[in-house]
Amino acid sequence: MNELFEELITPHNAEAEQAVIGSMLIDPACITDVMCKTCADDFYLEANKNIYETMRQMQFTGKQIDPVTVLDFMKLKTADKAKTQRYLIELMQVTPTAANVMKYVEILNSETMKRQLYGVTDYIKESIQGGMSVQHVCAYAQDKLGVVGEYKTGNELINSSDACHDFYNYLESMADGQKKPYVKSGYGNLDYMLGGGFMNGGLYILAARPGIGKTTIALQIADSVAKSGTPTLFMSLEMPKEQITAKRVAATAGMNYTKIITGNLERDDWQKVSDSCSALGDYPLTINRKPSATVDEIGFLARRVKDLGFIVVDYLGLIRNSNGKSQYEKITDTSNNLKRLALTLGVPILCLAQLNREVEGRQTNKPRTSDLRDSGAIEQDADGILLLHRDMENALDDDGTPTELTCNIGKNRHGRTGEVRFVFYLSSGRIFAAV
Repeated sequence: MNELFEELITPHNAEAEQAVIGSMLIDPACITDVMCKTCADDFYLEANKNIYETMRQMQFTGKQIDPVTVLDFMKLKTADKAKTQRYLIELMQVTPTAANVMKYVEILNSETMKRQLYGVTDYIKESIQGGMSVQHVCAYAQDKLGVVGEYKTGNELINSSDACHDFYNYLESMADGQKKPYVKSGYGNLDYMLGGGFMNGGLYILAARPGIGKTTIALQIADSVAKSGTPTLFMSLEMPKEQITAKRVAATAGMNYTKIITGNLERDDWQKVSDSCSALGDYPLTINRKPSATVDEIGFLARRVKDLGFIVVDYLGLIRNSNGKSQYEKITDTSNNLKRLALTLGVPILCLAQLNREVEGRQTNKPRTSDLRDSGAIEQDADGILLLHRDMENALDDDGTPTELTCNIGKNRHGRTGEVRFVFYLSSGRIFAAV
């Protein structure tokens, strides 16, 4: 009785399912088009699903499809064989013509989307009742709803002519200034090496040992991108918003960071801080308040930023992940998901990461991509890997003399590899491209 009730309330259209299979039996010429826009899960009724899957396997192996060959391929028991034979004949009889098969397919796709929506709502209800965080539930729902909305577009394949035509239009839109394939970092020497900037849909890793300055330069890149008018999300999983803002103000005003964060300001300092806050407040930069997050939650927050063009995550090792037992498995999953998120949103993601301690014990302390913690998956997923280092022993901590900060681009899918040099004023955190 429960199974019958479930069948009545679960979205499906038995007549459309029968008409699609009947059409393929009547006119095998339509099978390829049908299978480009359907899958076995589009058929809710088990008998229809089994027949469709049999025909799919036959089509894949190049076998001729008709009621007799389908029945033979299924290799059923005698009783089931007779029943299925009658059903196949019935399917052909109830299908008046195969001419409308793609209309039947549209109905199937619609019912599948309804079932997917039911699944999302059931998950939301069960998760909330189970005490799961609202942020996690929202992130899951938004991600799944995006998949449902794009279901069976029919655009999975494109021929060479159309691809070239679309690409030419894409080039024209860039030439007209309508679209840019990358986001400029604000450092000309770095952008030159990267191939113009951080490519849309790309995952970039900015790595260093603690205290080198990766958060400082990442903040200045984020501010530069935002200052150009590109909405930017800075996801800090390590620092509260007060410390982040203090770093931004210090770099903008050219003031001592320690004085600002401790509030040890003189009378003239207040005006500088006020002017810097006023200027920075106009930038389209969004900072998170939540102290920890999963990649799904980062995606949820990113989708709330209107016209988002750039994301910075500080840092990889603090992204929560419950998949996998070892740290390597967790980092692998996180790295994969960050790359997927960048592609889905169509924006660059700059993610900070830690380097292994071994780099400090070598005769030369210049880092390599292999120095990334749990580096296997990161190296594979990243479009670019930027490795920072500087001389810690001879660094001067005053306002007058900067130290040299070097960025080794160890991997770059869209441009050059090699070194880029900066000058770093440690007290204020100001970083400039070296001349």
